[in-house]
Amino acid sequence: LGVERKFSGKGAALGATWFASDIEDMIIFSSSFVLENINEAKITGLEVTASVGFSDSISMDGQYTHQNTLDKSTGDDLLRRADDQYSINLLWAAARSDLNLELIYVGKREDLNFSTFPSSRVDLAAYRLVNVSTSVMLTDAITLTGKLENVLDEDYEEVFGYGTPGLSGYAGVKVEL
Repeated sequence: LGVERKFSGKGAALGATWFASDIEDMIIFSSSFVLENINEAKITGLEVTASVGFSDSISMDGQYTHQNTLDKSTGDDLLRRADDQYSINLLWAAARSDLNLELIYVGKREDLNFSTFPSSRVDLAAYRLVNVSTSVMLTDAITLTGKLENVLDEDYEEVFGYGTPGLSGYAGVKVEL
């Protein structure tokens, strides 16, 4: 259930969405290293979005999500699902180029430590990422693109025991014929 309000002028908007999911027969990877069925799970939450155009070339948008998750058979939180997460994007766009700055936050969440048997629940730390991307149209047919991910070289895990890339850079050329 959601609502969005757009404001005249510079393209500002606010939105909020409440969500609830009752899930039956959810498949997970269990603490004993096998696929297992969670008979019933519940996820509820609220997502808030906002966007604003500061000028014809500068805009910002963001979203915040708070959710509660529950394995109804055990009373535990569902694994790898943060209670809180948000992202903020700042975009500068000109006629033939753009630059985007993105900040992502994912809150603390639980996972399984499979280095023990049976595995045990552990907390994954919250993390913040900063990403930057750009594109420049050289001609009507050729665009150069570039992206830096994890600019601050954050050390974090999305899954316990599995590392994620540090500072990473990507470049590309888009050709439209």
